[in-house]
Amino acid sequence: GSARTFKVCSNNTCSSLANVGAVARSVGAHIAIYVDTLAPAPGLPTSDLDSLRDVFDSRLYPLDTTTFGHVSDIDANTVVVVLMTNQVNKVVTKAQCNSDGFIAGFFWPGDLAPGFSQQYNNGEVFYSIVPDSLGTLSCAHKNSEVNNVMPVTFTHEFQHMINFVEHVLVKNVEPED
Repeated sequence: GSARTFKVCSNNTCSSLANVGAVARSVGAHIAIYVDTLAPAPGLPTSDLDSLRDVFDSRLYPLDTTTFGHVSDIDANTVVVVLMTNQVNKVVTKAQCNSDGFIAGFFWPGDLAPGFSQQYNNGEVFYSIVPDSLGTLSCAHKNSEVNNVMPVTFTHEFQHMINFVEHVLVKNVEPED
């Protein structure tokens, strides 16, 4: 139930940011899922968010950390934050939905980068779409689609985060492209 404001990329190059208000809706041992306060209603029910949390905690977190390495905790909150936000939906315009598909989520290295993280969210955050069955933000995404694509998206974006941590924060070398 805690509220927080995030700085989120508002285009595919992250050349501009949007402030997004969100509320923590499900918190586990390794993940805190925040949902954009302006997300279209009704959104995912708590039971679906809790299921995503449980899959991350029991399967995805161990899989990614065993395979790729450990994640940092620069914000000292002991969890990775997932922000489910309208901004991810809006990265692709409604006109692009049929030809280009959609972006299900992303990791933004600026949130962890030394010398830059204070300008962004200064912590372990990755971002995902919200359900929007009527396509009011961009492409239409039913709850069932979001539930199906999120575990894969969480795994993928989390490995990007881990790889950034391993390359930049641990080994002090360039990040992966």
